[in-house]
Amino acid sequence: MKKTINTLIITIMCNTICVAQTQVLNAGTNTVNLAFSDTTLTLLQKNKISSDMQVCMNNPWGDNAEIIMFKEWQIDSEFVGYISFHKKNYIYPRGIDFPEDITTNSVGDMFLHIPKELSDAYTNAFVFADANSSIVEAAYEFVSFIAYSNMVANVSSNQIIDYILIDGLPSELYSVCYDIIMEDFFEQSDYYPPSLLGFQYDGVATNASNIRTRLLCATPTTLARTYFGFDPQEAIWHDGKWKIHIKTVPKE
Repeated sequence: MKKTINTLIITIMCNTICVAQTQVLNAGTNTVNLAFSDTTLTLLQKNKISSDMQVCMNNPWGDNAEIIMFKEWQIDSEFVGYISFHKKNYIYPRGIDFPEDITTNSVGDMFLHIPKELSDAYTNAFVFADANSSIVEAAYEFVSFIAYSNMVANVSSNQIIDYILIDGLPSELYSVCYDIIMEDFFEQSDYYPPSLLGFQYDGVATNASNIRTRLLCATPTTLARTYFGFDPQEAIWHDGKWKIHIKTVPKE
């Protein structure tokens, strides 16, 4: 992914977002307009939603998306096709699906159907992001660093504790486990910016002000980096920093 983090922040931050002229989504090699079920949404809300959805697509998972149109005899509802992503979506939190249903208007223009349940989730997320704007912005800066810079070259063994939180690992052992941490979580994996839907308060951590979010982690399954495996990866706001959160100690 070639976009700079500054562009991403301007696009998706609730308090700095640029108003787009239309609500469209680039899905793989296709561009599709968005059709919102909730007719009470403002233009700004629609633009925020479409911008965040585009951020969710700007990665190998979204690059592989393709639009599949039903045959005439297959159409038995208002939908005439769907977006096929080929792999499960790990960007949205559990219980929230990325929209897939395609509709058309009277002249045959295609639209991606955005159900009210999804737009409601987004409007709640905008309130959360407004209340925690500096922490949300810091998350995108954090992902920019671990995704685009060379962690091996820029982070020493004494600094790795600032970028990762491993449950059960004493602070004095982070530098000892540096090589294992780098190999397991940074040398092969690419991290991509989160959806605003992924941010939430962490009710488990000892510090109730902790916030966590959900990142897409893409790991190439071939040396040519042609095929990717996708996993969700949690990041947590801890001690005033964003860190990758690992719930098990890496094995030596």
